[in-house]
Amino acid sequence: VHLNKVRMLLFRIADEPWAIAATEVKDLIPLVTLQPYKGACSPAEDALADDIAATMHISGLLNYHGEYLPVIDVAQSVAQQPAPIALSTRIAIVEAPVDSGLNGNPWSKKLGLILDQADQTAYLSEAVDLPVNSPYLRATLKGPEGIVQQLAIASFFNAVAEPRSPLSGELVYAAGP
Repeated sequence: VHLNKVRMLLFRIADEPWAIAATEVKDLIPLVTLQPYKGACSPAEDALADDIAATMHISGLLNYHGEYLPVIDVAQSVAQQPAPIALSTRIAIVEAPVDSGLNGNPWSKKLGLILDQADQTAYLSEAVDLPVNSPYLRATLKGPEGIVQQLAIASFFNAVAEPRSPLSGELVYAAGP
């Protein structure tokens, strides 16, 4: 029995412990070679896609069961350090949270998040209130070895372009914050 505890997927960003609620992870797959984000559309749209990819640290596109998902390097976004290429580095498939207001869009709101050392889960409880001064930080949790930061996945959905297909030549851009 885990009263007042939530099952979390643990991972690391720049050697700091982080977590994401296991219920937010729809799938966890090995790190695979991604298709380039650029080249999916016209040269003008490619320039805009480059700007969005650089800002959001989009590593490329993942063909996930026939659906092309942008994949974001979380460590690069949060700590300006790319996740290492290692066996413990995984891609977590996540969907826009219900309370984000993004689920009403006619196209799927899924992303791949590259997570380093995403190879275990634990039941964690909320820690004492600490100041949250990052758009990527949802809460602080009590872990077996101290404080664990909970990733706010909603922050990654705010300005990401949703490619229909890397070959279709069509991109639909979500409204930014």
